Amino acid sequence: MVAWSQDDREEGTLGSSPGAGTANTIDSSSQSDGSLQVVGAEARISGGYLGDLYLAYSHIDAKNVTTVGPAIEVLHSSGGGGHNAGNGVYENFFNGVGDGTGKIDSVQIYYNGRIALGPVDLKYGIFGLYSAISGTDATSMNLLTGLPTSESQKLKYGVDILANLAPWVGVGVRGDYVQPDSNDAHESFGVLSPRLVFRTKYVTHEEITMQYSHYWDGSDVMPQQWLSLVGSKNIASATGYAASAKVNLMSAGGYKNFAGPVYPNDSDVFGIKATMWW
Repeated sequence: MVAWSQDDREEGTLGSSPGAGTANTIDSSSQSDGSLQVVGAEARISGGYLGDLYLAYSHIDAKNVTTVGPAIEVLHSSGGGGHNAGNGVYENFFNGVGDGTGKIDSVQIYYNGRIALGPVDLKYGIFGLYSAISGTDATSMNLLTGLPTSESQKLKYGVDILANLAPWVGVGVRGDYVQPDSNDAHESFGVLSPRLVFRTKYVTHEEITMQYSHYWDGSDVMPQQWLSLVGSKNIASATGYAASAKVNLMSAGGYKNFAGPVYPNDSDVFGIKATMWW
């Protein structure tokens, strides 16, 4: 799949203002065209009572990706990023710094099976996702450490277990561990999510899931919005990591170098989900 932008100046999302209007007065007309190319392959092995194995690989080639809109959602990233929601490849993989050019190679593995333990139907799954980033420009860096984005890795793995005690009720638990940056162990976090599942066949097939999640956050974990508001100039410079800046930002339990309140991370989350199928 390929998404591209040949001329982003029409909408002015890069700051240029061809019509000399009051908005977007910064001239970025020299911005290069952008593209987001994604190729991948996947395979599934069905092992019967031994379970199923799923393997996948993807390669992302991004060039000036901040000009590319959310035409493609890949690796939980909506398009190129750099504007609007701020949840694109640029923010999630290039640290929101640099010209938005780089490559991402990812490998995913998922194994699932089931075991009958008397009247209990036990389902389980083991999963992992690894991503390696390369080819970013010299100004793209982790804003908390000052280390380059290029040659960094991301890792996520975990297990999901569901015990169906009866046709109408199940008890499950899922555990996740996420390492967003191999250069900063303090950005890692873990999640443990027990859940209850209730099923009916009142109309078609209905399922209600009640889930609680508890997060264990590293000292450098913070919401994406905080990082965008603080900005690279307040945390790190292009010449390297400013240790004193980080100490000041982390003082009093939050990042203080921007105008606005400090919002702590939610450590405990409860949710209810209803699903129907036929």
